[in-house]
Amino acid sequence: MQLRRQAMRNLAKCGKLAGHVRDWVNDGDDGKFKEVLLADDKRWLPTCVSMDILEDSLEAIRYYLRHGLSRDKGRGYNASLKTIGGRYLRLYGVLQALSLNQDAIANLHSCLLQKQYKWAKDSAWNRVRRIRVCIAGHPHDADTEGPSFLSRPELGTRGFSFHSYKNRKELKAVDVDLDAEINAYLVEASGVLSEMTKNFPVNKPISFGLIK
Repeated sequence: MQLRRQAMRNLAKCGKLAGHVRDWVNDGDDGKFKEVLLADDKRWLPTCVSMDILEDSLEAIRYYLRHGLSRDKGRGYNASLKTIGGRYLRLYGVLQALSLNQDAIANLHSCLLQKQYKWAKDSAWNRVRRIRVCIAGHPHDADTEGPSFLSRPELGTRGFSFHSYKNRKELKAVDVDLDAEINAYLVEASGVLSEMTKNFPVNKPISFGLIK
């Protein structure tokens, strides 16, 4: 529970920074920045969508942090059939919400700063992305990991295990502490958003060249 409270604080920080991004888009540089974006549909429309998805996906992640995968303390086959179905739904849902959150931040980074965000291979951002690909994205063809599947007996209230096949003879087991991974990701996400807001050209001439 301590880890989830910490994650909730980091999520709240992301939410506050998302609000700063929206404020800047609407009112930054006395509204001139919005004029720049409005002049280019390829920046303005994705920006609007990404701001909404960023905030909406944070709400989905917040729900997970409040409720976990299930309140039933049993694991896998020791849990009731009702909670097993609910755990799968919440797991698939929160992994998709995390992916949407990442895409929204990356798109805002590109649209507002005109720079592509590149995450490190050893980052929590990348780990969460790879977990989602293996479990809820393309489990039948998870490129570098190979075909992957969840282990139902190890599907707990805050984590799980999955197995990946490199080939018929090589089976790799991976234990995932989902709460820890989400918390680590939120720390990184807040860092990216914070860096974005620091780079907004407050009280400086617009430099994108669309308005003179």
